[in-house]
Amino acid sequence: MSLWSGFARRWLDLPAPRHRPSASTEWVASRDGARLATSVLRPRGASARGTVIVRSAAPVDSPRSLVRAAGHLLAEQGYAAVLQTCRGLHASEGRFQPFTDETRDGADLLEWVAAQPWFQPPLVVGGFGYSGHAAWAALGTEQPRVDGLVVGFAPRDPYAWLHDDRALRLNVALELAVALASGGSDASRAPDLARALPFRPLREADRVALRRIEWWREWLDHPRRDAYWEERSPRLAQQPGAALLIGGFSHPALTGQLDDYEELTDPEDAQPRVRLLVGPWRDEGGRPHRHQQSRFRSEAARSVLEFLDALCGEDAVRATSPVRAFVGGDGPWRDAPSWPPAETREHALHLNGDGREEGRLGDEPPVDEDASDRFVYDPADATPQAAAGYGRGDVLRYASDPLEAPMEIAGRPRVDLFAASSAPRTDFVARLLEISPHGDPTTLSEGLARDALREGTGAEPAQLAIELAPIWHRLRPGYRIGLELASASHPVYDRHPNTAAPPARAGDEDGVPALQRIWRDTRHASRIRLPVLRTS
Repeated sequence: MSLWSGFARRWLDLPAPRHRPSASTEWVASRDGARLATSVLRPRGASARGTVIVRSAAPVDSPRSLVRAAGHLLAEQGYAAVLQTCRGLHASEGRFQPFTDETRDGADLLEWVAAQPWFQPPLVVGGFGYSGHAAWAALGTEQPRVDGLVVGFAPRDPYAWLHDDRALRLNVALELAVALASGGSDASRAPDLARALPFRPLREADRVALRRIEWWREWLDHPRRDAYWEERSPRLAQQPGAALLIGGFSHPALTGQLDDYEELTDPEDAQPRVRLLVGPWRDEGGRPHRHQQSRFRSEAARSVLEFLDALCGEDAVRATSPVRAFVGGDGPWRDAPSWPPAETREHALHLNGDGREEGRLGDEPPVDEDASDRFVYDPADATPQAAAGYGRGDVLRYASDPLEAPMEIAGRPRVDLFAASSAPRTDFVARLLEISPHGDPTTLSEGLARDALREGTGAEPAQLAIELAPIWHRLRPGYRIGLELASASHPVYDRHPNTAAPPARAGDEDGVPALQRIWRDTRHASRIRLPVLRTS
């Protein structure tokens, strides 16, 4: 374990260890008698500076477990790290039900830790991914008092994690469902997500990927935010004394995390107690960016240690900026007093010209009295995630003139559409692009309006609003701003069948093609609104 943690320390560029850790394995009984596998790592021969609790869907006793390595690194810095595998996963007893038992089991672990002779405040709960949700759930108990919260890539509300405007984030939800199922004792084969994602009906995709997964089918049976999801969104019985939220631009959890940041932040606080760190989750082509993600991992690890040091009273760390974010394009890491940055102003670009040939985005409103663009969306051949360009007839694209000066966009772009459809129900998807001087497009942000025209409109336009994912990006001179409009982004979202049938139950034969129409005239000026921070 020391070799593995030493590699992780160098990989993350962390400070040298202060202590040698000692480790013990415990079986902590929950109130219903299920024993949950728990590892305790503490500084050997010294009192802990504080206590960090992580409840994980991963095993906590494996020598090469990432959560185990994180606990080892924390113990080296003088903290007691308590790691527990969620019930029903790996060695822990009980039956696993995602988002259901974490508040109860988290409360039981908090009480057990607070009663141990080695316990030392401040008390911090944390985790990344599903562990982050478990950390939020631990705040559903009033005692013992939690001094700090560290959560990465997970919002408090699981519905906001797995959905966007009532559309299922298909690749995210299926990957999570399968990963959690693989942690159970009955996982029998390697998952096959590549074959499962395009499978229809979607309700059977779990069986194609791995096996029948009950919670996957429950998620699909509740496409709207209802009592099922309300019960799985943990209430905050207490506010943490301080919080560090870590997210990534283009990560599906970020929108919900920013809602959490806003809920926890009190603008009247003289000393902000909530920190936000947002880095590059993917590069501008949608792929992991190795260099920037390595820097992001180091930034995140150091931010966690600085946050813990601040809770322990090291005042020099308290001056850290409340918001630190990576600016895409040619931008740097930048500090800010709040999110979104208060200095942004709205810059509207209107649709002009034929989007089938690449229309124009411009500052001036349209001058045509009756102008619109059409495309056909067929659910049997759903538009893919990547910027489609001219290779498909079910995508419209509009582009600005080359920028003469840099433009920095920070916040959530919004698209106002005047649209109609021949289908009784359908979707519209909008993508914000950066187009290089060579004409290569990359997606910066994306959003969807699910069931945008619920009763159909025929030939009459209806006004829609599509909110895109948060970004902070600097566009360089010579580059162009692009906007793509479609009716699917598969497998980012589940495909709409263009009927009133539930998308999760629609088979290959259930979808119908739809003629979609977007207006861009003087009475129906479709546009994109950009939160622009600076232009020089």
